[in-house]
Amino acid sequence: MTGFFTFSCRYERSATKYEASVVYFVYMFPDTAEEHAEQTRLALQTHLNLAACHVRLAAWKTVLQDCYQGWENKFLFSLYD
Repeated sequence: MTGFFTFSCRYERSATKYEASVVYFVYMFPDTAEEHAEQTRLALQTHLNLAACHVRLAAWKTVLQDCYQGWENKFLFSLYD
């Protein structure tokens, strides 16, 4: 049981860090098209990494929400290209 506890704590801690990163992208305003493309790519990767943490924690509803938000943000960011 101790192994599972440390296992789940590691992914919970990682998920918390990814959630903080997602908030950062909301308040990020790129100046150039290259920065905008990089923001879009990193935001999608962050959402999908967050979803991967939730997969390991078996939080299935949250996994779907994270994936949806990642693709939705990619679409929204691409509107400003």
